[in-house]
Amino acid sequence: MTLFQLVLQPTAGSESVTVQYEADAMPAAIALAAHHASSTPAVLWCEGREVCRIGADGKPDFQLDGSS
Repeated sequence: MTLFQLVLQPTAGSESVTVQYEADAMPAAIALAAHHASSTPAVLWCEGREVCRIGADGKPDFQLDGSS
């Protein structure tokens, strides 16, 4: 089973939190990150690689080749 970790800052000035998702829940993880209130991008990770960043505009910037 592939697991994804979503690291985001729930509100401006708060500490970052990590939420773990199974692969089939990735759309839900991206939707959650798209609604976070911080100017710090949320980052979706899989197997130690950055998959995408989701900025304050809610649009994911995918890095599927493993580059960051």
